[in-house]
Amino acid sequence: MASSREADPNLGYLTKKETEVKLPRPIRVKNKTPASIEITAEQILREARERQESVCVKYAKWEESQKDFKRSRSVWERALKVGYRDHTLWLKYADFEMKNKFINHARNVWDRATQLLPRVDQLWYKYIHMEEVLGNVAAARQIFERWMKT
Repeated sequence: MASSREADPNLGYLTKKETEVKLPRPIRVKNKTPASIEITAEQILREARERQESVCVKYAKWEESQKDFKRSRSVWERALKVGYRDHTLWLKYADFEMKNKFINHARNVWDRATQLLPRVDQLWYKYIHMEEVLGNVAAARQIFERWMKT
């Protein structure tokens, strides 16, 4: 009597050859000299983040050009959730608010930016400059004093 595997080939038994996994052959590195410019994973991530932020900025500016300020503000806020440490995002966002005469929104942006990034002098300077241009010297002086305390 033949074994059960040989008796009925339709029972679903697999042979060793049928279950082998075909893996690609390992690739041999022929040129083992270091590249003239080596890139790190950190650098790749930084560049990806910069590209993503630039796309967000372009989208926010497009929404602004369409006069949809609420949606543009939403895009700026989402961009800041990802890159709140990038002071240039804060500068561009505040510039958007000032350019479109949303002064209280601009003040809110400047306050948040200076609280999160107190060591970035450019944020403080632009905030004080905005208040001076608006003729609000008392507020500019208060902001300057806050800046000097940090």
